[in-house]
Amino acid sequence: MKRAENLLEIRDVLIAGPLTTAQLAEFYIAELREVRGEDFVTEFARDLREDARATPRRWFHRFLSGHPGVGKSTEFSRLDQTLTGEFEIIRLNAQTELNPALFHPLDLILVLMKAATEHAQRCAGKRRAPKEAVQAIAAAMEFLGETKTTTKTRTETNVKGEAGVGPTATSLLAKAFGLFARVQADARYHVENETIKTPHRVKPVAELLGHANAVFEACEQICRGASRDATAGQFLFLVDNFEKPDFDQPAVGKLFVEHSQLLDDLRIHYIITMPVERPTPRASAKSPCINTASASCPTCRSSSATSSRTSKAAPPWERSFRAE
Repeated sequence: MKRAENLLEIRDVLIAGPLTTAQLAEFYIAELREVRGEDFVTEFARDLREDARATPRRWFHRFLSGHPGVGKSTEFSRLDQTLTGEFEIIRLNAQTELNPALFHPLDLILVLMKAATEHAQRCAGKRRAPKEAVQAIAAAMEFLGETKTTTKTRTETNVKGEAGVGPTATSLLAKAFGLFARVQADARYHVENETIKTPHRVKPVAELLGHANAVFEACEQICRGASRDATAGQFLFLVDNFEKPDFDQPAVGKLFVEHSQLLDDLRIHYIITMPVERPTPRASAKSPCINTASASCPTCRSSSATSSRTSKAAPPWERSFRAE
């Protein structure tokens, strides 16, 4: 990259965005961690490894808040670099995967299912999927393929036949990914109560959660293969940009408050960014997973109900961000 020789040229060499994993070695300044506060990457990596190897396994769920541009995505790149090879890391940009203006909290579950099947498809190669994995993915496809939504007109589609098992894991995963992607696309371009294919919004939430967790477990089996490593195949989702202003904030609030238990019951590891504006104490009382597993960036103070090395932080709504 060309160096700036004067003040006018600085704007031509600066990158207005987060550092990618490939750019960290060249541009990341480690000394900044001392200025920013605690190194949450080291802390999160330690707690994740501890949870993933626990018997029974604990699910690592964390929420990270901070104003746009403070470096959350760059820290995600550092975490990705630190844990690559130990976990199946999937980074998702909420702004591109979801429709910020028409966002529904349950859409996130569908996006996670789609990303898991896409990743498992790359891992599978020409291997055959375990029988249990095949059955779980086929059941989820049947669940999402039977669509019943409308206000004025009732339309039903049945793609049960698409769940047919091909000769390899790749063929089944490709069909599942295609179905999940189509349902996600419908959700991106339509609002609720229209005649659209959004079965994940209208069917019982408990059933959706059950199928989602079954798909995650099936994809983990496929990615793990014959490996005996304790963390092999375990997914870590890094979901970024929920704090961006173009998101419908009441809908985001529903995700982190009203659907808090749904997030807590997901059988995957994840870190999700959330808005700086925290819920009121009354609303936060409904969000146990956020109260016990939240952090802010910079000056990160995190707490975890599952880790023995928990820092005693004030409740999230009592902490504030100050730009020095």
